[in-house]
Amino acid sequence: MDYAKSSDVLQYILYNMEVLKVKRSDDYEKTGKWTVTVKNRLSGQSSTDAYYGVLVCVGHINKPKMPSYPGQDLFKGKIIHTHSLKGVEPYKDKIVVVVGI
Repeated sequence: MDYAKSSDVLQYILYNMEVLKVKRSDDYEKTGKWTVTVKNRLSGQSSTDAYYGVLVCVGHINKPKMPSYPGQDLFKGKIIHTHSLKGVEPYKDKIVVVVGI
């Protein structure tokens, strides 16, 4: 937060928003803008605006959402969420599958 204050970017951060949709604007090739639709979690009101850039900042402070699949309990290997990944060295020379949802 100190960096955000010193960089004077707090005015651009939206809080209590749920991102509903992010897509290239219809005129993206000309403007490079992205169209973002958000919903205010407090008021329930949705709005759409265009931006020159979009930052996705979920970080490691969020609670991971770990999906489960039929038969997953039969898997003998290690299953972790990227939230718990502290480095890749333990997986060197191993067969690794990454599932993104």
